[in-house]
This record gives sequence, C-alpha cells and structure tokens, in this order.
Amino acid sequence: MRKIKLSTIALLGVSAIVASSCGKSGEPGRGPISFWHNFGNNYTNWLNESFIDPLLANDDLNVKQEGKGGYDGLLTELTMNLTSETYPNIATGYPDHFSKYARFGYPASITGTLVNLDTYLNDSALNEAHRAKYGFSILEDYYPEYMKENQEISYDKNDNPITIGLPFNKSTEVMGYNGVFVDFVKANEATYGHVEVPRTWAEWQEYGPRFRKAQIDLVGNCLNGDQTPEGTASNFSITATPTDRTLLDFREVEAAKSAVLSWDSMANMFITLVRQYGAEFTSYSAEDRKSEKIADRHGYMEFWSGDYKAKTQEAMEMVLSLSGDTSDVYKTIFASPSSFGSSYSSDAFAKNKVLFTICSTGGLSYNINSGQRFRIAPVPYRDAEHKYVISQGANIAIFDQGCILSPGKYSAKEMADMSFEAIVKMTTGEYQAAFAAKTGYFPASKSATNSATYQNFINGTPDYSDKIATAYREGAKLNETEYMNAANSWKKFVDPGFEGSAAIRKASESIVNACIANQKIEGGGSRTPVQSIVYTLDGVYANSDLSKYIRK
Repeated sequence: MRKIKLSTIALLGVSAIVASSCGKSGEPGRGPISFWHNFGNNYTNWLNESFIDPLLANDDLNVKQEGKGGYDGLLTELTMNLTSETYPNIATGYPDHFSKYARFGYPASITGTLVNLDTYLNDSALNEAHRAKYGFSILEDYYPEYMKENQEISYDKNDNPITIGLPFNKSTEVMGYNGVFVDFVKANEATYGHVEVPRTWAEWQEYGPRFRKAQIDLVGNCLNGDQTPEGTASNFSITATPTDRTLLDFREVEAAKSAVLSWDSMANMFITLVRQYGAEFTSYSAEDRKSEKIADRHGYMEFWSGDYKAKTQEAMEMVLSLSGDTSDVYKTIFASPSSFGSSYSSDAFAKNKVLFTICSTGGLSYNINSGQRFRIAPVPYRDAEHKYVISQGANIAIFDQGCILSPGKYSAKEMADMSFEAIVKMTTGEYQAAFAAKTGYFPASKSATNSATYQNFINGTPDYSDKIATAYREGAKLNETEYMNAANSWKKFVDPGFEGSAAIRKASESIVNACIANQKIEGGGSRTPVQSIVYTLDGVYANSDLSKYIRK
C-alpha cells in the first residue's frame, strides 16, 4: 500500500472552503478525507509529520487537515458552514458543540449532520479485526468515562443513547506547584509552621496563610540554594540580587499582585466546586429530551435552584475565605488570572507570581520556567465522598455530507466508512499513544495505554533536564495511579451537552470573579460574603438570555 502524504490547508483569515469532501478523480489515495481540528499552528506541522502521516502510512488514505486555532474558532466555522454543506468529513469538538451539530436538520435525522457510529461499533467483522489486534472490541477499547459524553447527546425514539463521537485528545486538571518554593517553606518550619501540599480545601485554609507569609518574604528578592538533578532544593538563602546559586527570582513580583493559588479556567473552577460541594451544574433528563416542542428539548441550569442553592453558596463562601481582603495582602491565598492581567494562571505561575496553579494536563508546558521544579498533585477536593475532577479534551465525530454539491467517485457511505477507519486508528494503539506522549494528553483507549510507546514513556528512565517532558510524564503517572485508580474514588465528570449548554458554561466563567468583586459596592460600602454570593448568582439567573434554561 502507498504511503500517503497529508496536506495542510492554509488559513487565510477566512474559512477555507472544502470544495468537495467526496473525493475527486486523480487524487492519490482513498478520499480525500477532510479533517478540521482545534489545534493551533504549533501543533499543525507536528500533526502532519509525527502523527497522521505515520498513522495512515499503510492505509492509502488521503487526509487533508485544517487547524482552526481553537475550540471557539472551530465551532464558529463549522456552524457557519452547516447550511452550505462545505463542512468536513471529520472534526474534533466538545460535547456542547456536537449537540449543536446533532440538532442541525432535526427531526429529519436523529443525529442531525453527525453520523451514527453505533452501526460501526456493532459491526462484528470490524470488532473481530480490532480484537485480534488489541484484545478488545472497538467499544471495549475506549475508557467508559470518555465514551459517556459521546453517548449523552443524541437518543432514539425510545430514549436509547446513540454514539455520535469517539474520544480523541483527553486530559483533566491537576494542581501544579513550584517544588522549589515548597521545599523552601518546609525547610523553614520554625518560621512558617508545618505545611503539606494541600489535598483538601480545609487543608488550603490551614496551610494557605503559611505559604502566603513565605511568599511575601520572598517578594522583591532572589531565592538561592542547591538543587539535585531531580529538582529537590536545599541550603536556602535570600538575597536582593541574583547569585550563581539563584533558583527563583521574585524581583518582579509585587505582594499586592500575587497569590499562592490560582486556577487556569474560571468556568472549570466554578463547575468543579459546584460538584464537590454536592450540587449539580446542569441536567438533561429523559423528560427534557421528549418535550413536545422541539425548542424545549434541552437541559437546564441547576446550580442556583432548589436544594442545590445552599450547596453552591457554601462552595463560594469557601472561595471567598481564601480570597481575603485587598486591605491585607497576607490574606490573599487565592486570586483569579484576571488579577494578574491575564486570561490564564499559567502566565503568572511561570513568572513566580503564583506558586500553585490548577490547570489542564494538556497545557502543562505553559507553566514551566527556568528555575522552578514543576511538580504535580491532584486537584483539591472537599472530602473523600466528593472527589470530583473534570474530564477535558476533544472528541472526534464524522459528518454526513451526502455528496450533494459535487458528487465524486465515492458515495457518502463510502466516505463515512473511510472516515471511521481513520478516527479509530487515530484514537487507539501506538498512534494514540504517540500523540499522548508528545502532548500531555491522556490515552483515550486501553490499547494506547498498554502500548510499548506509552509504557516506555511513563515508566522509562526520566530525563529531568527536559522539564516539559517531565511534567507530561508526571501528569500521566498521576492520572494512572490517582485518578484512574478505583481505590481512590475519584470521579472524572463532564456535564451533558445540549442546545444551550455552551451559553451556560460561558456565563459560569465570570461567577467566581463576580462573587469576589461584588463584596465592594460601586460608589462605596460593602457586602458580606454571603450577600455578595446571593447578589451574583441571583444576577446570573436573572439573565434573560438564560431564562429558558431555568426550570419553571
């Protein structure tokens, strides 16, 4: 079979229209199969050379990929192109994005523009071939927690779930921390008191002020010391200027514009804490899906409704207790990325303005600087019964094009067959393992985890000089030993995708910041933490754009 060459469609500031996804006579290989994804330019060339080219080398498939530079850009482009039938054969996306595509043209098709994958997942010949290669049927190969979100969007007339996607690049959140700083605080217990890397929010309330005192002592100075190749630091001293033993530079850090802890995604923070404190963010029931009016077939906001209201309030009270008061810098344990003039806490973490950051394993590389030893711990949780951590990353779906605009040599069914062949290979075995090892994402399938490539990655001899690879490896090992270990009772979750769920998530991005800011009344005066929380959440529920998602 011929080795294929995968080409990249350049972006020219507007949507690059795929004239036909049904293939043209004279093009090499089967296809072409158009593939739109959410990765930016830094991944596009690598996807060509290191992932998709070798992935399809023996399959004679002609795949054309186009990076949209982000999830929002991909959603916008696909949404615009649905009506003109210039959308791709396959694309990545979040569940709330797929819910929009699955409703397009509804009720003419119960999966809209997306192909129902159950036909393939139930195909005995395909499953036997996969089992012979990996020891699993196709469906058995994927981790159930990643498949769940692909089976909560479309349902048949009997409310049985329909599979509309496969997991592609999966990640979750971890708490990254500056290991050199923690070594320093522990070495000076007589000054700061005993500390541990906090595992619960109660421990953050206990140890946070001690970390904050040490942080402020370092503001404007350099932390010097010795460091092993693995990164453990000792023999500390503090100077106003750098030395040949300087480990961390705090000269550009200001006490009023720093904090011990931050969180990359403020939407993820709110949604995770809602879960950890016993509430629900959204819901999407069988009754909702069977509503008489198609316009009413959607889910609802739950976090500020009924019994969940008190639980969400409790979660936000905890956050405010860590946010402190601007009049006392020693009380500022937590601050949002916007406090540092950034959209992500990783920016502040890399500059030593933040020393603990909750971030995605897919974005660990953004946190690395030259001096710190980036270490990884689980996301803090409320208690042992509420160990929730969000499941992140994209899935991949097949679009049913029908070859209406420009019929080619393949039928729509043949294009869908080839597309399924491609996406299964992308998400299983050695190729998915190579993708995970190079990006910080987790394998979506057991065959990828079990592969020699991935096992060598997580269990091979560490090269601590490569800080990014070290962060990826340790994030992967934490996922395996902590989050995926049933004995630890972690719950990886994702809220159901439905028409409107993206708008609800968007509204949640500002809730934590607003609860903090609304303690101060414009024009003078202040609110208590509880008053600020109630004022903020009542305002969210009063938003007319979200009113249809409040249960009457």
